[in-house]
Amino acid sequence: MTFEELKRMSHSDLDMILSQLLNYIPLSNSYDAYHDRWGIYPKYCINVEDSLYVQNHALNVDRNLYVNNLYSVCYGFEKDKELPWDILNVAHLIQATPRQRVEAAYLTLKKE
Repeated sequence: MTFEELKRMSHSDLDMILSQLLNYIPLSNSYDAYHDRWGIYPKYCINVEDSLYVQNHALNVDRNLYVNNLYSVCYGFEKDKELPWDILNVAHLIQATPRQRVEAAYLTLKKE
């Protein structure tokens, strides 16, 4: 999946894909109108706590890759590896939205 396709993906579709990557078992087999499909998945893209869970998993897989993916998601381009990190870059990454954290986690976990 390309970066552009990831950006166009709906929250519910990305939530479901991440649930599959994390081997999450749906809470029930009932129909969930929010997701327009069977099963209830965490709302990683909009819930801060759920997005931090995914972020933690991605950090455990590959910290460097996750941070670089988060930079790419937040800024829209890859960080020049020759340039040092500065406090403004770090502050911007700390303020990432749940959706940005989830996108970076997906990019990290799909490599697993």
